[in-house]
Amino acid sequence: MWWAASDEDESTQDWVKPPQQHTFLAPGGLEDADDGLVGMDDVERILAQTVFVEVDQDLYSNVMLSMLNPHDNFATRSSSVALILLAACLQCVLAFAIFCHVTRGMSWSSEGVRATTMMDLYSNLKHGGQLEYIRLEMADSVDLCGEFAYGVTDEHLPGTNWSAYYTYTKLPISNWHPWDIPPTERSELDTARFVLENSEYESVFMIVTFMWGLTVCNCFRLLGLYLASVTRMRVTSDPDDQVLRKVGDEFQILMFTRPAKLMCMACGAYRIFINVVICFLGYQFLVWTSTNIELIFNALALTFILELDQIMYKAIVSSSRQNLIRNLRQLARHDSRVFSFQHMNTMKSLVMLSVMGFCALGTALLRALQRQAYMKMFTLIASLCLFQGPTPTYWKKFGATFPTPGLCESVLELKCEAPIVGEDGVPCVEDWQQTLC
Repeated sequence: MWWAASDEDESTQDWVKPPQQHTFLAPGGLEDADDGLVGMDDVERILAQTVFVEVDQDLYSNVMLSMLNPHDNFATRSSSVALILLAACLQCVLAFAIFCHVTRGMSWSSEGVRATTMMDLYSNLKHGGQLEYIRLEMADSVDLCGEFAYGVTDEHLPGTNWSAYYTYTKLPISNWHPWDIPPTERSELDTARFVLENSEYESVFMIVTFMWGLTVCNCFRLLGLYLASVTRMRVTSDPDDQVLRKVGDEFQILMFTRPAKLMCMACGAYRIFINVVICFLGYQFLVWTSTNIELIFNALALTFILELDQIMYKAIVSSSRQNLIRNLRQLARHDSRVFSFQHMNTMKSLVMLSVMGFCALGTALLRALQRQAYMKMFTLIASLCLFQGPTPTYWKKFGATFPTPGLCESVLELKCEAPIVGEDGVPCVEDWQQTLC
C-alpha cells in the first residue's frame, strides 16, 4: 500500500498561535475568541509562515506520480517519460520556428532577409559614386515605397498658363496616413510609419507586452515555489515507506523516492530553460509584429507553446491518473523568513509593486527598443525611395539618382505642368513651400 490510512492532517498545528481575547470573523458571522475560531488577521499570519504550492495538472506531475507509485511498471514509467520528451521536442521545434521566422522574415536585423537585401541596394548606391544602372525595380519600389497613381487633368489650371497638368496620388487611399491603409496593402515605408506614429498601436503594444510580462513572471514564480518545495521534501529509499496519505477525499504527498525527486529536478531545470527561451523569443516576436490584431494572436500563440504540456496531459493521460492528480493536496513548506510574517502589509504592497513595476519598466524599455529599430528601418527605406528610384529609361546611363515616381509629388501635394511633346525639359521644384512644379 503506497498511501497511509485516513487521519487528520496536523502538520500545521504547531504553527498556530493561541487565539487572543477579541472578536473574530467566522464563516457564520462574528464569534467570540472562546469559540475556538481563528480570525482573519491570525489566519493570514499563520499562512504567511507557510508556502502552499499547487500540484499542476500536467505531464510533469504525471511522471512524478509514476515514479512514486510502486505499482507502475517499467512500461508505464517509460511512457510517462516519453510524453515529457515528446512535449519538450514539440516546444523546442515551435520555439525554433518562431526564432527563424523572426530573425529571417520579420526583423530588420543583420540576419534578416529584408534588411540584407536593402543594405545591398544601399551599398550599390554608394559604390564608387557610380550611378549608372543603379536603381530599384518597379516591383521592389512598390513593395518598399508604395504605389502611386499618375493622373492628367486636361484643362486650364487657374493662376497659370497651363493647358493641362498632372498629379500623383498615393494608393490605395489619397493620403499618407498609414493607419488608413489596410495592413495587407501597406508598403514597408507605411509599416514603419504606422508603428512609429499610430497611438492606437502603441497602446495595444504596451498592454499586450505588459500582460506577457505578467505571464512570464507568473510562470517563474510558480516554478520557483514548486522547486523550493520539492528540494525540501524528505527522500526515502525504503520501498515499504508510505509516500502518500489519504486525508478525506484528498491525498497528501509525505515524501519522495529518489527517482521521483531526481525527475522533478530535471523537469524543473528544463522548464526554466524553455521559459527563458520563450520569454526572449516572445519579446522579439512582439517587437516585430506591426498590426494590432497580430499582436494579440502572437501573444496567444506564445502562451499556447508554454501550455503545450498541459494540453497533451488532458488529451493523453488516463482519467484515473488525472483524478488522482486533481485530488492531490498542495505541497506545503514552512517559511522561516521572519520579515514575511512580521510585516505582512508591507510584503503585500512590496510584491505587487515590484512585479508590476518590473513589467512596466520592461514594457517601456521594449517600446523604446522597438521605436529605435523601426526608426532605423524607416531611415533606410526612405533613403532608397528618395535616391534610388527607377530610372526613366532602362538602358540609358544617368549621372544622377531619381526618387520613386510619385513619392515627392504626393507628399508635397504638387500639381505639375503636363509635358508637351517637343519640349526639352520639365520644370522642377524650386521652393519647398510651392504647390506647383
